[in-house]
Amino acid sequence: MNKLEHDSPVAGASAGGTRHREVVSRLVEITRRYCMGPRLASQSPARTLTLCEGAGLEDRLQASLAAFGRGSSAAVAVAPGWSRAPQRALARTAESPGNRGPEGGIVAWIEFDALASIEPAQAARAADEMRGIVRARIESCAGIADSCLGRYGAESFAWMRTGAMPLKQAVALADAMLESLSAPARLAGANRPLRPSVGFTYFPQDGSSPSLLLTRACAAMRRARHYAMGYAFYSAILDAAFASPVGLALGPAHNARRARRTGDAANSAFA
Repeated sequence: MNKLEHDSPVAGASAGGTRHREVVSRLVEITRRYCMGPRLASQSPARTLTLCEGAGLEDRLQASLAAFGRGSSAAVAVAPGWSRAPQRALARTAESPGNRGPEGGIVAWIEFDALASIEPAQAARAADEMRGIVRARIESCAGIADSCLGRYGAESFAWMRTGAMPLKQAVALADAMLESLSAPARLAGANRPLRPSVGFTYFPQDGSSPSLLLTRACAAMRRARHYAMGYAFYSAILDAAFASPVGLALGPAHNARRARRTGDAANSAFA
């Protein structure tokens, strides 16, 4: 009898019992190595919201428009943006052919006013932190399915989601996004207010190309900022004074600096 069998409380067990213990011990060792070892390359990492530069978002948006079957030359009817009421007014807002949610998807232009007071030496760090904060917060309130987030500047982002949704869902999504993005965040070592403004467009109702959808979403964002509304849906009438082209197809990447733009005024909430 060997020492293991002599010291064991099951000393005197049969050879079959000893073999069983050896098999169990070996399985425990294999399991321990698997759990503590490096992950296999074939294992998929946890999915997160796709984040890219503006060109990547515009390519994806163009592909979504093409898949929806609306070419850039097609005439697209614009729904009246002023009828897209805030969530609190939806109880008396009926969905109708002229007042409905997006048929193909929704696009948002998002700008913040959080980095103006940060020292230049901390600007790059704060911009990287801002990118992670925006990604995490949109992911938490809007999910990652059929969505993409594009970065156009330190404080400028565009977001898109494909798929039709009813009006009530679109407005509830806008409410949730504004609430999530509005919470203070830690940037460059200090807690700071983010002060987001968001503009939304529907596709294909509000535009048949990425540049048009982004430009109109940005115009709605400027109106929301001007009137301290938080967010706004695009309206051809209400946003006419705030229109200014954005998007990579129309020039250099948009910069979120608080430079004076068309539609900005001295009494703007974040001017």
